[in-house]
Amino acid sequence: MFGPVWTTLYALMGTAAWMVWMRTGQRVDAAAIRLFLAQLTLNFAWSFLFFGLQQPGLALVEILVLGSSSR
Repeated sequence: MFGPVWTTLYALMGTAAWMVWMRTGQRVDAAAIRLFLAQLTLNFAWSFLFFGLQQPGLALVEILVLGSSSR
C-alpha cells in the first residue's frame, strides 16, 4: 500500500507546484522554490533511509530535520 500512496503524494505535490508556477509565472520567489525542493528531497530521502537502508535512527533524524524546516 505504501508504493501507490507515496506515488500519489508525489504526483499531487508536483501538480500543486505546477499550479502555483502557472498562476504566478515569473513572480515565484526563488527562495520559496528552493525550500520546496529541499523539503521534497528530504521527504524522498526518508523512504530510502527507512526502507532501503533499514536505518530507522537516521530516518528519525531526517524526519526531525524535515519537521524543523517547515516551521
